[in-house]
Amino acid sequence: MQLPVWRSSDEATTLVFEDEDNIIWVDWREEDEAIVRYVADVINGFAIKVDWEGDDMIIAESERRETVPLKLDCGDRHVALCAINKFLAGSHEVRFVKASDGSDTLAFAVLPREAWAALEDEFGAKVQAAFEVLVPEKNVFG
Repeated sequence: MQLPVWRSSDEATTLVFEDEDNIIWVDWREEDEAIVRYVADVINGFAIKVDWEGDDMIIAESERRETVPLKLDCGDRHVALCAINKFLAGSHEVRFVKASDGSDTLAFAVLPREAWAALEDEFGAKVQAAFEVLVPEKNVFG
C-alpha cells in the first residue's frame, strides 16, 4: 500500500478504498473459509489451507495449525479474522478499515508487519484513526 502524506482523512479513505491489492471485503454473512482464502490471496505465495473438525475451522500451513472455534453466528467472521492474525503473527497483520464501519460489508487491510510499523512511524495517530487493530473482545461486525 503506497500512502503519501495524508492531508485529510477523506484522502486517506479514498486511497484505501482504491487499493485492490491489500484490501479485502468481508460481508457479515461471509463463509469463514472464504475469509482465509481472501487473506491468502493478498499474501502471494502463502499456502494456507482450511480443514474442518466438526464446527471448528482449522487454519493450516505445513506443520502449523490454528483452531478456530466457531459458534455459527455473525460473530464468527470476527473470530476468524482474529485467528488469522494469530496464525500470521510475525509476518502480516489484518486490520479493520474504520471508514467501512456501518456497512454490512467491511474492509480490512492486509499488510506485512513491517509496513504497519513504517506507516505508524511516519503517520502516527492517523494510522490508528484509520485502521483498527483486531482484538477478540471487540467484534467489528456488531
